Amino acid sequence: MPTSSPAAARDRPPDNTYSSRRLPLAALGVGLVAIFLHLASLGWGFFWDDFFHQAVLRDLVPEADFHKWSLFDFDLSRTAPGHTHAIFRPWWTDGDFKARFFRPVTSLTLWLDHVLFGDWAPGYHVTNLLIFALVVVAAWRLYRALPISPRAALFALALFAWDDVHAVPVGWVANRNSILALLFTLLTVHAARRYLAHPSPVWLAGAVMAQVLAFGSKESGIVAFPLAFAYMMCCGDVHGPAATPQRVARSPLTWMLGAAALLMLVGYIAGGYGARSLMYVSPWDDPLALLLRVLTMLPLGLLSLVLGVPPDLAVLQPWIGPAMLAAAGVIVPLAAWTWLKVVGWSRVATFASAWVVLSLIVEVGGDVSNRLLGSASFGAALLLGLLLDRVLELPRRWRHTPAFALASLVFLTGGVLGPGLAPFLAGGLARFAAGDREVVRSLPLADESTVGVLLNARSGLQAILGTATWRCLHDADRGLLVPLTAGRRELTWLRDSETTMVLTSRSVPLLEAHLERLFRTRRAAPSVGARYDAGLFEAEVLSADDAGLRSVRFRFPFSLDDQRYRFLSYDGETIVQLTPPAVGRSLEISEPPAPFPGAP
Repeated sequence: MPTSSPAAARDRPPDNTYSSRRLPLAALGVGLVAIFLHLASLGWGFFWDDFFHQAVLRDLVPEADFHKWSLFDFDLSRTAPGHTHAIFRPWWTDGDFKARFFRPVTSLTLWLDHVLFGDWAPGYHVTNLLIFALVVVAAWRLYRALPISPRAALFALALFAWDDVHAVPVGWVANRNSILALLFTLLTVHAARRYLAHPSPVWLAGAVMAQVLAFGSKESGIVAFPLAFAYMMCCGDVHGPAATPQRVARSPLTWMLGAAALLMLVGYIAGGYGARSLMYVSPWDDPLALLLRVLTMLPLGLLSLVLGVPPDLAVLQPWIGPAMLAAAGVIVPLAAWTWLKVVGWSRVATFASAWVVLSLIVEVGGDVSNRLLGSASFGAALLLGLLLDRVLELPRRWRHTPAFALASLVFLTGGVLGPGLAPFLAGGLARFAAGDREVVRSLPLADESTVGVLLNARSGLQAILGTATWRCLHDADRGLLVPLTAGRRELTWLRDSETTMVLTSRSVPLLEAHLERLFRTRRAAPSVGARYDAGLFEAEVLSADDAGLRSVRFRFPFSLDDQRYRFLSYDGETIVQLTPPAVGRSLEISEPPAPFPGAP
């Protein structure tokens, strides 16, 4: 151990011995590798939500009034009367379901892409790569502005830029909102930093504008204000007087950013935006559910940022969740203790920790997922970069084995596994999505007026977004793929009469698949006798048990043998057409295999 303790090295100024030509070249190399890791996305094409956006941009949804400037506002009330089934509303949707997200900045970039590239998907992916490149540049500039050594900043940049958490937001066009919000969040802190160094209306307005753009990109962009405040409190005296709570509270920057954040939040709520769903929660609708999400997101998110374990596993395979929470309860405190022993606490560490925690908390509205950790990765990479920098200064003695072990783990997961996992995870997602896309492309629909009635789907996303996908692939503003379920089940299909049928699940209860729960707002299963009007048909719950729904009767206005209907089911390779059984007879449908274990 050096003669000075870790505490004595707190808030040390940057070590300028590394300020040479090699540093910007090294940073450039890190950035180029980061872009290279995502180049394969240029060949992915559109999938899932992309097709909904494309359908709106290309005017392929005449029966609904969706706005091109608000592509993430899934306001089902905009569906024309008599078309309650159209594009994005399965029959089991609860009446108070809501998924309205106000993201005009992201929507504007998608509209501009549509103007420039039409339906040429690689152009949209190029835009994503350019935005990510700007994120890497902004992250590097902020790391270098902090009172840390250039080597620590370079370590932090590599850990951040190569992190596999960026794979989905960069590779999936519809997830552009995450990297856009992160870009403008970084720019908000940059502008705040410049205002502290050179107070002027220009930097004040720039900080407020960047914060507004962050929130307009994605709701989690509201974190730009508290992160700028954290920077002011922890690092605000780098270029000026000491940052005290009183001085920061009186700063025009604090008042302007706080007022803007409050106005945006009030406007968001007053405008009816937000979500009401078993999958998405809002603090003003279900604060208890949100608290439980926080208690899940924090440990699983921290475990992913430290160890690289994707928290999505807890969603895809629920039995893994308790094991991951238990592991997080041991690994995260142990890593924190080792970090403190080696590095010691400082204002920069406080800022980085605040960035991690706040960035995780604002993402708890949805299911915990790796794709939501991009912003938190900035703070985590800073902490781990400080660790690697400090460990290189320690002598190799046995008593420091935990420090070297933690540093080796960081290097392995961040420096080696991160770059390796990014294309692997992203490639797996792309293949899964491409399979859904090609299955829909080859649907046996006779013409655009045919209604495909889907009994078993390849995935929940393929079932719910099948209509948008089919219309975009065939450039048609008619044609429907209507799911009776959004999962894979062992089913019994009984024909009651000429126009009615009963669907019974012999495996997973109906409405309990992961994507089916998106449109539900009540944890209790619908009661026997509950009725739903889906426009094309009526659904009535017939039976249920402790696990959930078992049988549902569907009444169609025309005979099941009518040529306008095509009853479809995924068989493990493609979606095949099934002939309705005779009246009083039933058909057993096997449960198709999942594309991969836990596929939603």
